[in-house]
Amino acid sequence: RNGLILIGKGTFMNCTSLSRVSLASTIQTIGAYAFSGCKSLKAVVIPKLVTKINESTFNGCTSLATASYNGTITDIENNAFYNTSISVFTFKDGLINLGSGSFAFSKLTSVSLPDSLSSIGQHVFDHCVLNSVSLPSSAKLQKNCVRIFENNGSNMVITIRFANEVNLDDYLLYYSGAKKIIIEEGIQA
Repeated sequence: RNGLILIGKGTFMNCTSLSRVSLASTIQTIGAYAFSGCKSLKAVVIPKLVTKINESTFNGCTSLATASYNGTITDIENNAFYNTSISVFTFKDGLINLGSGSFAFSKLTSVSLPDSLSSIGQHVFDHCVLNSVSLPSSAKLQKNCVRIFENNGSNMVITIRFANEVNLDDYLLYYSGAKKIIIEEGIQA
């Protein structure tokens, strides 16, 4: 396959006037910080061959309201979509890792994480406007995974479902603003 396969680390970082980007279907890797600080960027379609959103790739893209993908993203690294305007993001089956702060300060309103997810970092959804969250039975909350929902709206409903016995770490839901928390069978608090 001929064509562009890599966008390097920081390639478009702080291109504050960049409002539109059309990514080639041949791209396999988008480097860390590639679009970080592109405050005018409004939407992005991640090419099918990309399987990982690297650290801070879209961090600080404050106008970014839409990010979609057709392939399988297995890893969304730390701060990948930190401080964006994304209100809806589809977490598809195949996602294994959500890095720390990956959607903090975004505009997400609802989150349903797939059963393929096995690791959730700290502060993932801090300062969002979440109304509902569903954590999968397979998720392993990292040791000392604190404040993953800090400073969210007061209408949030959190459903935690686990197939096996799990302990909830200290401060896991600290200052989450949750109105209702549903903990399904198999949990020790």
